[in-house]
This record gives sequence, structure tokens and C-alpha cells, in this order.
Amino acid sequence: MDSLNKILLIALGLSLISLITIRIFNTFSLNKIIIHEINTADSNISSSKIDSIISKFMVYLRAEEINVLYGETESYYRINQMLNKRKKQIVIPKWIMPSVGYELDYILASIWFNVKLYQKDKDIKRIQLIVKWIPLFLYIIYYSTLITAIVFSFLNKASIIKENPSKFLIFLFEKPIFEFISITAFLFIVTLMFFSNSLKNGLEEKYEMEIIQFVKNECDSYNKDISIARIYSKEFNKLDFKVFRFNSKTSNLKFVGPFTLL
Repeated sequence: MDSLNKILLIALGLSLISLITIRIFNTFSLNKIIIHEINTADSNISSSKIDSIISKFMVYLRAEEINVLYGETESYYRINQMLNKRKKQIVIPKWIMPSVGYELDYILASIWFNVKLYQKDKDIKRIQLIVKWIPLFLYIIYYSTLITAIVFSFLNKASIIKENPSKFLIFLFEKPIFEFISITAFLFIVTLMFFSNSLKNGLEEKYEMEIIQFVKNECDSYNKDISIARIYSKEFNKLDFKVFRFNSKTSNLKFVGPFTLL
């Protein structure tokens, strides 16, 4: 193995360590976050009231054909994983929160985002592309080329080329093509990870602008609670907050706003 290949393999190892370190750091950061209770007169809300608000909100969004299932599962779903277009369903996990404002903000934001996704809103489709599909594509490339590069480094290249002296095989063995692809994918992953956070403010503002009239008309008694929950959500500036989720039950996760993807 020549010196260039050794350097590239070390770089690959460091890239993997970096991704793991980011998740470890985020996991510890999440554990340190304190969620403050919103002290208002409306400390509780009934299931029937929640169902009523959801029904009215679907009419407000002109999405009566979509069925919202709230509280039928406790397994955590990212907000951009809740929509089933084929079944026309939005599945929102039950999440026990310290205040009504957080719960209503979580429900309304989850419905709003996925209805907009169903209705092919260009801004939401763009965010979905950036935070879900492009990273998925990059991770597939990164891990597949990383594994291939490691496997190739341990093969007896001379023996294989002697048995099958094809030009393409010789090219693969002589040029560190998989190492370069993997490192490039890693750089794009990290860049996208930080770039996606810059989209959060715009997403929060768009959501608030489009629901403010509904909250005034239909959630008047919870207006203050939701407003405080909105402040809490906007103070947290991460959209893609990768953590180690050892248990995917919502009861084991801290709520850091509806648009932060754990």
C-alpha cells in the first residue's frame, strides 16, 4: 500500500470518527437542555378539545381529505416522516409535554408541515429534499464506498490482477477512486448538516405567518401558551440535530420544538 492510499484511509477513518463525535456531542447537548413549564391558567386540555382543534385546522388548511392519527403510537417520528401519501394519513406520535402550549404547537406544526408537503408547497418540498433525500443519497454513497475502500485495501491486488488482468480492474486497484468518492460525500454531508440549520428560521416564520389567524380564531384560550412555545422553538437554532436514539419512544426524548429533527 503506497503512502497516498494510507493517508486517504486515515482520512476516511477520521471522517467516520467525526460523524460519530457529532452525534455524541449532540446527544450530550440534548440531555442538558431544560424544558421550562409554561405557567398559564390553561394547564390541561382534553382529548375531545384536541380532536376539535385538529378537525378545524384541517378545514382551515383545506385538507379535509387527509386523516390525522394523533396519539396512536409512542414511537418517535421526525416531522418529515409522518405523512403517508398513499393512505392520505398523517401519523403523529403521542408526546407527553410539560405544558399545553408545547403540545398544541407540536400538533399544529406537524399537521401544517405534512399538509404542505402533501399539497406540494415548493418551500416545504425544498426543505424535504435538503434534510431527507439528499442526505440519504450521500450516506448511501459514503458508507458503500467507505466499506469498498477498506475491503480493497486488504485484498491481494497483485494476485487478483494476475488472475484477471482487465484494464478496469487494474484502474480500480491503482487509483484510490473509492476513497476520493467517500471523502467527497463526507464533506457534502457535513456541509449540508450545517447549511440545513440556516433554513429553520424561514420555516418557523412561514409556519407562524400561515397559522396566526387560526390560532386567534380557534385557539383563543391557548393563544398565550402557543406564543410562548413558539419562542422556545425559535430559540433552538438546529433543524437537523443528529443524536443517538437508544430508545425511540417519545417518552425518552426531550422536546426541542416541532421542527428540530432528532
